[in-house]
Amino acid sequence: PRLALSVALLSLGPVAPALAQAATRLADINTAGGTLDSSPRQFVRMGAHVFFLAYDSQHSVALYKSDGTASGTTFVADVIPGPGPFDPFQSYSDPQWLVATSSRVFFRAWTPTHGTELWASDGTPQGTRLVKDIVPGPTGSVPQHLAAVGERVFFAATDPEHGPEPWVSDGTD
Repeated sequence: PRLALSVALLSLGPVAPALAQAATRLADINTAGGTLDSSPRQFVRMGAHVFFLAYDSQHSVALYKSDGTASGTTFVADVIPGPGPFDPFQSYSDPQWLVATSSRVFFRAWTPTHGTELWASDGTPQGTRLVKDIVPGPTGSVPQHLAAVGERVFFAATDPEHGPEPWVSDGTD
């Protein structure tokens, strides 16, 4: 077993120098002062960027992206613009379940008009939108268990006629 592990580690070759890089804070996202942090979470990769959710006092919990540099770590979108609750673990829009294909980040979020539904982002504020209002009105279909496969996302959603069922979307509808 030790020999197999040694051979496996030696086969990493060019990866080893990247592992030696020092850890560096990329950004101070929640700059409101005090001791509140941004509580970043749910990191997913899309292309050359990592997307994640983080709290700040201007947006509540919102979508961010980073290319691995301080200047390239930026706000993408807030489903419901504005500060929302003053709590890094609660959000007015409550985005969750981030997954990524090669061209879109998918997640669920809540709005007063649509309830909790599937959203997608191409990494720009203009390209972040509701994918489909599966259950029209403020209740929503509450998508969960999102899984990206190729350019599509599979998820569970609930509608009044069928109850919880599997769904799939490529982000266009």
